[in-house]
Amino acid sequence: MLKDKTEQDKTGLLGSVGQDFYGDLYASLLAKEEISPLFEYCEKINTGICAVFCHNRDRGHITDLGASTLISKEFVQRVWNELSNVELIYTELFILRDRKEIVFMLAEHALDDSRMFGFNLPSHFFIETYFEDIKTLWEHADIAFANAAEAQLFGNMLGIQVIF
Repeated sequence: MLKDKTEQDKTGLLGSVGQDFYGDLYASLLAKEEISPLFEYCEKINTGICAVFCHNRDRGHITDLGASTLISKEFVQRVWNELSNVELIYTELFILRDRKEIVFMLAEHALDDSRMFGFNLPSHFFIETYFEDIKTLWEHADIAFANAAEAQLFGNMLGIQVIF
């Protein structure tokens, strides 16, 4: 949550998109929902796409992350003042693969008692591959989302017996 000059709650989304139709569409859709896009626009790469398929309680993704993993530390530093009064910082953890330093910058920024930090547990492969980083981020987390299988895997990897 960002605070504007009138101190009314405002939501913002920090990220990177391509300079393409979908990046513009994403910004427009966010604006219609009164979410302020704080986008770094990347040239010569697509915004990214994701197809989700579901069967009963199972789901899977086919994803082209496109520009979403290209946000630069320099851009985050340029907009840092806009993050100074946030109450909640939430991130998708897929960005750990490409921008680990930024994820940890945001987690550290959220250590202030007035801020919350949250994320979702990603796929089994990702949890297994980036377990140590996720475990460290877990110490910063106020909010974490996961489906039952992801929670069970992560708990088991921590040595916690998880029963559903």
